Amino acid sequence: MELIEIRATLTELSMERPTFYSENDFQHALAWKIHEKNPNMDIRLEKRVDRNIAEYFDILLIIHNWNVILELKYKTDTFQTTFAGEDIRL
Repeated sequence: MELIEIRATLTELSMERPTFYSENDFQHALAWKIHEKNPNMDIRLEKRVDRNIAEYFDILLIIHNWNVILELKYKTDTFQTTFAGEDIRL
């Protein structure tokens, strides 16, 4: 069974990208980082909870017969910076 070291993964990601434009940007970057570290894991973004309910899981990790759900929160405030030559304005 694969093991996800989520704290280490988040720390690694934060070194590469300390700021994200939106929750979707963060969601994609985190899912990609998890994929890089676990290439055999199935990953789904915005997976619908139930076809009769309009609610979605941010990230669903499928590990053998286990489903691991990640719900992300992305709080913003007025913020402006440049990182790696890229202007970021929230």
